[in-house]
Amino acid sequence: MVMNIILVSIGNYKDYILHCINNLFLFGNTNITLITEKKFMPNYHIFPNLKMIDYKTLDLDDFDCKLDTNFRDGFWYYSSLRLFVLYSYIRDNNIENVIHLENDIMVYENLDNFNYPEKIFIPVD
Repeated sequence: MVMNIILVSIGNYKDYILHCINNLFLFGNTNITLITEKKFMPNYHIFPNLKMIDYKTLDLDDFDCKLDTNFRDGFWYYSSLRLFVLYSYIRDNNIENVIHLENDIMVYENLDNFNYPEKIFIPVD
């Protein structure tokens, strides 16, 4: 099964995402989409096969966040917005078989090789 790997980087650019993306490609993961901001896109041009989406092109009418925008440069705000961005992209493009990773996660396997059950997996802390 071909997995759609989707990363989201909005609000604050952290360069460790470059290691995450590079490692995904090193292990044969090829269907990778990054939803980000237009101003961050030049940081990712080292990955010619990376599909990039400007999050401002997505329909986010349902997002009305009242969370603190000051704590850690908008951590709570952008953490919440990221989920709405992800959902909007998946919904509007009718995408199935999705894996969403945190930007600081390293994957050491081709994610297409797994036999996924028809379930939703949610990491909790």
